[in-house]
Amino acid sequence: MTLRLVPALVSATAIGVLAGLLATPPVAVADPGPTGGGSPGTGTPYKMTSQDRSKAEMVEKWAKAQAAGDYQAAAQAVAGYDTASTGAVSAVKTRAGSDTGPIPYSSTIPGFAHVAQQNGYFCGPASGLMILKMSYNKKSRVDGSSPSQNALANGNHMRTAANRKTDWGSGLFAKGLNKWTGKPTWYGQLNSPSVTQTKNALMWSIYLDKKPVAADTVEFAGGNHYNSHPRGSTIGHWIVAYSYTNKGARATWADPGATAKVFPYAKKTFAADTGSFNAYLKSNGIAY
Repeated sequence: MTLRLVPALVSATAIGVLAGLLATPPVAVADPGPTGGGSPGTGTPYKMTSQDRSKAEMVEKWAKAQAAGDYQAAAQAVAGYDTASTGAVSAVKTRAGSDTGPIPYSSTIPGFAHVAQQNGYFCGPASGLMILKMSYNKKSRVDGSSPSQNALANGNHMRTAANRKTDWGSGLFAKGLNKWTGKPTWYGQLNSPSVTQTKNALMWSIYLDKKPVAADTVEFAGGNHYNSHPRGSTIGHWIVAYSYTNKGARATWADPGATAKVFPYAKKTFAADTGSFNAYLKSNGIAY
């Protein structure tokens, strides 16, 4: 027996199915929440570049020479790194050349203005925007964009809009800032810094280089959390340090998540002892 389809019936059935699909509301893509920095297990580990390692070695040499009172050696450490990495005399080299005294007890980058992240995963672009406003308030060298969270999050910079996070392992936080400025060594990333490395980075970057230090912190659910973040969540979160005291033993951090939609009980800025706060940097690290 041959079965024959009735055109009218098929047509009516098809129309009914199509109408049902059109009537079904689109499924909203959930906001990933306050995890814009990425947390362990959500991305690949960051592989430090030779430039990252050279910068870390230079800062260590600079800090040791400063501590020993050998300011000429401190200046030479920075100048040698600068020439090797850029092939040109920069503001850092000039500054280091005139650095004839000890590292100041305290230092603050002027012009700080808090930036609240515009959604649950834009902590990276918001932190980057705070950095640009303090240290490079100019249009992007890549696409001519004016400084904004959306511009930093686009595909030419941090790619946060597409990835829905600025994952530590991708290296896109530092790469995005470097593309913006057209300076390939402007920022580098350091995995799981020691307390000493964090102190040195704070002093070098804030005092000598006049740039904030960014941190991709991780807080584990049920464990210690900082700045009134919710203890029931595991949070990967970018923040920015723009001031230090006691030679890096204490720093003031700006939290872009201090907004009613993300962390309603958080303060826009908070001070923390580096020795204890460094625990939040062990899973990811710092960019400076």
